[in-house]
This record gives sequence, structure tokens and C-alpha cells, in this order.
Amino acid sequence: MAEKITMFASIYIGTSEISMKIFELSKSRKLRILDYLRRRFDLGKETLRQGAITAEAMDELCECLQEYRKIMESYQIYNYSAYAGPFLELACNADFVLDQVRIRTGLVATILSNTEQRFISYKSAACLDDFDEKVKIGAAVVDIGGDSVQITLFSEGEVVTTQHLILGTLRIRERLHDILGASQRRYRQQIVELVDKEMEVFQKLYLKDLNIQTMILIGDYCTEILKKVSKKGSEPFVDTKEFLKYAEKLSDRSTAEVAEALKLTNDSDPRLLPTLLLTKRIAEVLEPGIVWVPGSNISDGIAYDFAQSKKIFSIRHDFDRDVRSAAIRMAERYESYSEHVIGQVKICTVIFDAMKKIHGMGKRERLLLECAAILHDCGKYISSVDAARCSYNIIMASEIMGISAKEREVVAASVKYNVHPLPPFDETEERMDYETYMMVAKLAAILQLSNALDRSHKQKIKELSARRTGRELILTVKTDENIQLEKNVLSAKAEAFEQVYGCLPVIREHRL
Repeated sequence: MAEKITMFASIYIGTSEISMKIFELSKSRKLRILDYLRRRFDLGKETLRQGAITAEAMDELCECLQEYRKIMESYQIYNYSAYAGPFLELACNADFVLDQVRIRTGLVATILSNTEQRFISYKSAACLDDFDEKVKIGAAVVDIGGDSVQITLFSEGEVVTTQHLILGTLRIRERLHDILGASQRRYRQQIVELVDKEMEVFQKLYLKDLNIQTMILIGDYCTEILKKVSKKGSEPFVDTKEFLKYAEKLSDRSTAEVAEALKLTNDSDPRLLPTLLLTKRIAEVLEPGIVWVPGSNISDGIAYDFAQSKKIFSIRHDFDRDVRSAAIRMAERYESYSEHVIGQVKICTVIFDAMKKIHGMGKRERLLLECAAILHDCGKYISSVDAARCSYNIIMASEIMGISAKEREVVAASVKYNVHPLPPFDETEERMDYETYMMVAKLAAILQLSNALDRSHKQKIKELSARRTGRELILTVKTDENIQLEKNVLSAKAEAFEQVYGCLPVIREHRL
């Protein structure tokens, strides 16, 4: 029997180009690229300068996407994902632009948040077979875009932190637009100073005890630079010293000279020099042993994301582990990762699993509940009096690798309303849609119940099991200590839980 092959198109509207990759997706070969189309279009520059997309730019965008649509039809492709980078949100008429795209081309495009864009881009590298081996000791995934740079640090195969830096190649060029006609040396110096300002803080906060062995580079022109440095040409990694030596050699040259050295067809791309200098400076700060450029980009990540959602093939990398690891490291940074928190994760998941038929939530919501349990005390680093609100603000201001902006709101709000009363929906609808509101209500109720079972923070309950019987949630606890405090607090919280689930929690105590 012939293997099923799914045809798929990844369409991405970036700051400086509109691209489409066409893939064959199958269980055995995973991703096979059939075609890759790119059209130069400085939409990001226009958005940053004018704050809107002009009618001329809208026409050009729709014309390009209409051509892509015809190519999709020639391949008989019906599965596609079309995304625009987060820069498009800066345009005051972004919604109208996407509406015109839908009307004129039939393509439905979505604007990615920065978190979503970076995660999909990260997925393009993390889904490769070599990735887990590369991050085993210590690694940094450096994703260089036109709007920003994101650096994700790994230690012993686990995510340490993800930091978003406003150092995109297009942003650097726009900030230094006034000195573009100045000497090459001055332009180079200004870029280095901009990068150093951001990297100095990053280095102090996150690189103290980390030994970075591998820098994994994602971004335009990184592959071209690596090919010139690599002695074998086909290997996707090089020694960092060789990489820096070649980057230094190019950094004194003009854009046209750099393009010629790299054998690029476009010898006037304004992002080229900022990309070179930015990559070089980050490598100098991180001091990795090797530089690995997998050659993948966000288009590959979009295809992996689709294949994973449709279960076309399995992916080795555990992205849920990334989420948990990032949350744990964040809790450690705010000195709140304790035995109490570890216990809360266990209790929350036991209750969640026992209530599956009632709450109707799945694996993803369970992961968000774990994150909420891990981070629910981080606000105490700022204030023990108003810890829940402080926790909310910390979570909302932080990047957690692997969860979207909407999911981050779910985690933060679940932590906040674990302590404070959840307002009616009409008072929260500016921040949350109805589906999100219901999820927060359910997760917060479980977290609140879990906290009641360890109110003393002494982990008195040694074993816990939960089962639903009629209108009761029976919590069977085994302990050798006095848990009267926990019983009293649970009794006070029981009514709120019952209002959400129609199920009253009841403790049955067994002495050890």
C-alpha cells in the first residue's frame, strides 16, 4: 500500500520578503521541499516609518499572494498556513489589509504574536534529529529577525530562559538611518554599541553560570556566511574562532562587497551588514565552541507545526518539556521554586485527571495548569502582601518558550484568581474571550483547591488520590500529621469549587 503524502504550502509575510515553501509531508520522509518562492518586499520598513500600509503596498502584497495561490493550484494544494510577522500589528490598518488579502486572493492570513512567531521559528530547528544532541550540554538558539532577536538558553538539555531583544536588523537600520551616509567605520561602531547595550544586561543576568558549547543560528544570510567559513562546505557547523575570523574580515567592507564575497544576487540589501555585525557580536558575548546553522527557517517551522497538529509524523523533541523547564527556571529566578510548589504540581494534576469528564479539558490545558502551579508564588519576590497580582504581572511580562500570548494570559490569570475573586465575564472581556475566561475559571478553581491541601506549606499529605462520585469529589489523603488547618481551608474554598464544577470536594483521611 502506497504511503499517504500530504501536499502543504507555508506562506509567510515577513518584514522584507513574502515567501512560500511547498512541501510533501509523509511519515517516512517527514518534510520534503518541492519549491521555494521568495519576493523582496520591504513591508516592515514602511510599517515602522509610516504606521500604516499604503494602498500601493496593499496592491503589491495581494498581487504576490494571488500568484502564490495560482502556484498552489497548479500543485493541487489544499492544505496551507498563511502568517504575517508581528511587525504588521504596528500598522493601524492591519485588519483591513488582511481582509483585502482574503477577498482578493481567497487566502486567510493570521498575524503572529512575537511569542508565536519565535516558537514556530524555533520549532524549525528543534524538530531536526540533531537538535537534542546539540543542546545536551549547553546551547543558545539565536533567532535573528528584522524586528527583533530572540535568544533561548539551554543547560543539560533543558530551557533556562528565553529573552526577546529589540535588536532586529531592520530596526537597527531604521535607528541608524541618519548616519547611513557616514563612514563605514562609524556605522559599524554605532551598531556594535547598540548591540552591546542590550547584551551587557543579558550577559549579567543569564550567562553567569552557563557554559555555551553550541550557538544555533536562525536567520537570513547565516547559511551563506557559514558556507564560506566551512572547510568542507557541506557541514552545517563551524568552529566559532573561524566564524568570527571571517566575520571580522567582512565587517569593514561595504554592503555590495559583502554580498559579492557571499555570492549573493542582491547586493543592496540594507539588512546584510546589520545581520553580519549583530551575529558576530552575539557570538563574541556567548563564546560558544561551535556555531551551527541548520538552514531551516520559519517556513519549515510552519510545516512542522501543521504536520504535528495533523499527526502526519511524530517529532522526537519534547516541546512540553521546554515549557515546564522554562517555568521552573523562571520560578527559581524569583526564588519561589520550593517543595510546596513541587507538591502543588502533583496535587493539581491528580485533581485535573479525576475531573476530566466534568471540565472537558485536555493535555494542553493540563500543561498550563502545571505552569500556573509552578509560578503561583513568584510574586512573593516583590510583595508578600499582594503576591497574586505581582505574580500575574511577572508572568505577563515574561517569555515562556512554547506557549502563546493567549496561553500566557491563561496561566497568569489562573494564578491571580486563585487568590482573588474572578470578576464576571463582561468585566474581563477586553482581555479574555469567553473560551479563555472559562478555562481560567476552571484552572483557578483547581489551583485554589490544591493550595488549600497544603495551606501550611509543610507537605503533610504524603499520598493523594481523587475520584468523582455523584456530586462529590472524594479526596483520599494519607498522612501521619495533623491536617486540621488544611481541612478548614478546604471547607472554606469548597463552595467556590462547587460553583464552577457542580461537584463538592470532600476529604477522607487515612492515617499512616
